[in-house]
Amino acid sequence: MRFLSILGILAGATVIILGLWSRARFWRREARRLPSEDEATLDMADRLWKSDPATAQRILSDHFEKDGEREDAERADLRAQARTSRAAAEELRRRLLEDLEVWGTLLKDSRKKAQKAGGDGQATANLEQWEREARLELAEVDDLIRTLAH
Repeated sequence: MRFLSILGILAGATVIILGLWSRARFWRREARRLPSEDEATLDMADRLWKSDPATAQRILSDHFEKDGEREDAERADLRAQARTSRAAAEELRRRLLEDLEVWGTLLKDSRKKAQKAGGDGQATANLEQWEREARLELAEVDDLIRTLAH
């Protein structure tokens, strides 16, 4: 049983890392400008991905873990400010919509891989949960924006 818990944690961590990587690649496709540090990290991971995926994943994990902590802090500030600031609420809304776009892409890929591999679907279940949470928060933020508009 403990082995299954460890596997679940590892699967969740992998999904998060791949999610961050997918988000960054999405930004690239959409011609949005990524910070040069993110670009350099993605370039390095892209070069290594086929020959040494474990190292590529570690590079991405190390880099985006720091980025994730910064993003979490910014979102916490936005959540606090959104109660009284429409601009903060709208920025939080923009970020949640971006999350939903990324989660949707990852869910599509995860479902395809789960069907092919016949896996337990834990990664897909995690993504579905995160998507539900983002949708709920988006609904709350939309309510806040309507309230602040009056």
